[in-house]
Amino acid sequence: MKKLLTAAVTALCLCLISGPVYGAEDGDWQFWQTDSVSYKISDAWKVKLEEELWWTGDMGTLTYMHTDAGLSRKIEKWLSAGFNYRQAYSKSGDKWYAEHRPHFNLTGTVKWKGVLVKDRARLEYRIREDAEKQDSWRFRNKTLVYFPLSFKKFKYSPYLGDEIFFTFSDKRIGRNRVYAGLKAALFKGAEIDLYYMSQSDRLKEGWKDANVIGAKLNLTF
Repeated sequence: MKKLLTAAVTALCLCLISGPVYGAEDGDWQFWQTDSVSYKISDAWKVKLEEELWWTGDMGTLTYMHTDAGLSRKIEKWLSAGFNYRQAYSKSGDKWYAEHRPHFNLTGTVKWKGVLVKDRARLEYRIREDAEKQDSWRFRNKTLVYFPLSFKKFKYSPYLGDEIFFTFSDKRIGRNRVYAGLKAALFKGAEIDLYYMSQSDRLKEGWKDANVIGAKLNLTF
């Protein structure tokens, strides 16, 4: 088990170091900030509110923001389902365009020898204000593998992950995200998530890459 955790931490460090070296020549640098608050109504039900901001253009310009609210229910110990509504705003040129995005989520978790695997399947419908972009259905699947560790009372989890985006109108994968991060508990009910993410988007002229440094603060009551 120690060998597995050592290998995971080593892989995480390599991703954090080598990823930016490659992306500096090929893609934009971005910073994403996410803040969320969750409230447990009962052992089965939970509500969550999330805010996210993206600074792109080498982290110099705010070009995206969203507010996401949802209700989820634990169906089994390892499975939960939820329905959310996301109000997003994207900047194109000098204009901001709104997007209404209801989405349904199924999340499963499996634990094996201390390693936690989390998989989230999401089906979303994108209603766009931008007349040049069509409304569309999109499927997303995100898998994260956590390696829980602790040092005295400090608990933290390095993780690796991948997420694919499949657009039904195009009948193909249009985006892929590869993650390497570290999640840590600050105090009871609060955790911070720091990560590097390589995002690839399929465009008409080919794939376009972006390097994202992200920070999340999650509060649970």
